[in-house]
Amino acid sequence: MAELARGSVFDRPWGKTLAAIGLRGVTGQVTITEGDKTYAIAFADGAVVGARSPLASDSAVRLALTATLINSTQAGEISRRLAASPNSDEIAVICEVGNLGAEHAIKLRRRTIAQQTARTFALERGTFVLTDDTSIASWPEASIDIRAIIYMAARTAISEARLENDFEQFPFAMKLSAEAIPFLAQYGFTESERGVLELLNLDTHTLAELESAHTRVEPRTLRAIIYALACTGAFEPTTVGRPTSRSAKSAPGLTSKLSYVPTEPIVERRSQRNSASMAAAVQQASTDNAPNKAAVTPQAPTSAAGRSGSYPVRPQTVQRGSAQGTAPPTTIPPAPAPQSALASVRGTGAAAVVTPGAVSGGATSGERNPALIAGITALIKERLHILDRGADHFVLLGVNEQTPPDQIRTAYFALARQLHPDRLTSAGIVELKRDAQRLFAQINTAFAVLTNPEKRHQYVQILRQGGEAVVRAKQAEAEALTARVLAAEDAFHRGEMALRRNQFDTAVADFTEAITANPDEGDYHASLAWAMFCGANDKTSVEANTRVVFEKSLKLSPRSVTALLYWGRMERMLGHTSAAREKFEAILKKEPAHSEASSELRVLDARGDRSDERSDKGDKDKPRGGLFGLFKK
Repeated sequence: MAELARGSVFDRPWGKTLAAIGLRGVTGQVTITEGDKTYAIAFADGAVVGARSPLASDSAVRLALTATLINSTQAGEISRRLAASPNSDEIAVICEVGNLGAEHAIKLRRRTIAQQTARTFALERGTFVLTDDTSIASWPEASIDIRAIIYMAARTAISEARLENDFEQFPFAMKLSAEAIPFLAQYGFTESERGVLELLNLDTHTLAELESAHTRVEPRTLRAIIYALACTGAFEPTTVGRPTSRSAKSAPGLTSKLSYVPTEPIVERRSQRNSASMAAAVQQASTDNAPNKAAVTPQAPTSAAGRSGSYPVRPQTVQRGSAQGTAPPTTIPPAPAPQSALASVRGTGAAAVVTPGAVSGGATSGERNPALIAGITALIKERLHILDRGADHFVLLGVNEQTPPDQIRTAYFALARQLHPDRLTSAGIVELKRDAQRLFAQINTAFAVLTNPEKRHQYVQILRQGGEAVVRAKQAEAEALTARVLAAEDAFHRGEMALRRNQFDTAVADFTEAITANPDEGDYHASLAWAMFCGANDKTSVEANTRVVFEKSLKLSPRSVTALLYWGRMERMLGHTSAAREKFEAILKKEPAHSEASSELRVLDARGDRSDERSDKGDKDKPRGGLFGLFKK
């Protein structure tokens, strides 16, 4: 793990630091420490894919309870389960207890990641370290654009004092850059913010002018919009500086020189750069005059090779100095016609969609690039084709059994970026959205299996047994056999109950059902033969066949004594005392403590009848002892 940058959360606006990481497409982890508390944010190619906060108010359980996804009783059960198994996935436990579906799981996971990331904006004294590896759990399927988190945090997490201080480092007068227009949807702006965005698109405005423009946006939301746009470099470079003091903010004519330092776009991928080059790319001097403060300056790829949804960010350095004159205040022009690009901002609840339009001097959104759309469409169709033909996890991700975990991770993220639901929505790919969701779920499964050493080993063994289809067939066969065995056992127990009640016909039917389901169980055959013998009117006519069945039962289950017990009782009932004694004594040799066999022998001893009753015809009419003594010939 290599350290890429370090600094303080208060060196400059925290949104600028996170924007620099996100818009550069960095993969790694930001770890923030404040006192004895540690926070963390995981990035994957610039998208936030995981976060951790030590505060209970940021837990997924608390958020689910607040959103009424679970009730207080379920929350208690979830807490008990997590306490018993601390390494469990909190959201998986919530979904299990609350009976939530996959869609709710993704939404809750994204909400939790956003909340825990936004919490870091409330820190005042923390220090951070950026590394090129992650130690917290990541969830690529729930990735969030850093712009959306910055805007959310500016509205809900940053204190008024901190926001006021951060505004000192932003341009005094602002105008949206043309390159930023196609990416406004990434911030989560809704219809209510459209008026402010239209004004910022039309001309350069100060904060005071925007506040007096009656845009129906409350002051905190207005400042959050400016904060998010400024942190992500969405404003044009301008020569209009800021007043020399806070008291002069209402006088836009007081200016100081603003220098603009152009930078080259960075289009390197993570796999193409080592720790040293990344550190050089992200570790630059802060806009402050303190030489020991580390910071990262936002830059982003501008070509299709870079991360989708990025645009050039122009770093600005304010030279604080004396006022250089007075400029006339900017006049706010009338609102544009509905056909303007910003007039097409449509509120969609959690996020708005900006339809790319003709903005003078603007750039076409990479998301709506026909070649990009065609590439994503072809990818979905090609991977679905191989998936439907039974492709294994390795083939689906485009790797092989020897591919190391880090390369599997790279391959997965390359696919996940293309198939993410937000990506498809912004690209306008609607007709294949359901297919993409099915494919996305499969590559998530493949990634989870192949990056877990134990699961990967098991999966490889499955493939070597003939593949998942063969293993599934074997599993289905085993499950069917288990079901038959359980059904047979259930029928057998019903037969035993009927036998105790002398319901012989019912017992015969139940034992026959048990044998049909599981013909290899010797006790079932022995019990059926005994029930048929007990229910026969002429017992001597069935004794020979019954003995044959008892012999078969002993061959199927040599260690069982059921056949011997019933066989001994049959011989006793028929008056064959010596044969009966032989069977009961054989039982005691196998099971010395067998109570029923001992009881049968005591009955025979009490009668004092030790001769072979096969020749003693008169003995057939003597009363029979034992449980089945009531049966007569």
